[in-house]
Amino acid sequence: VPDKIWKKESKLLPEEWGVIETHSIICEKIVKEADLPFEVAPIIRSHHERWDGQGYPDKLKGEEIPLGARIIIIANAWDAMVSKRVFRKARTIDEAKKEMKKGKGFQFDPNLVDLFFLMIEKR
Repeated sequence: VPDKIWKKESKLLPEEWGVIETHSIICEKIVKEADLPFEVAPIIRSHHERWDGQGYPDKLKGEEIPLGARIIIIANAWDAMVSKRVFRKARTIDEAKKEMKKGKGFQFDPNLVDLFFLMIEKR
């Protein structure tokens, strides 16, 4: 994905979203060629799926999404929320937790969100 899209400070156009949505498929192809000790390609491919089936690239829903991808989805979203971006400041921990709670059962596996919060609290 070109930097001009990743680093764009304004709202993405539909065709730019189309380019963004190809990255998980491209990455899947790359890791399929690697000699890895376990199968990561389905996890890579599915790391932008959503619990409610509204993600990409395959519109997988719920437990159709590989467990590893469901974990990565949460970690990726958390990192995006608490990190500064070109187009916005980083959210506080409390703001990020509130946002993650809103996504339970829609964007995120609700059970894994609860486990994620337990892990945060232990730290």
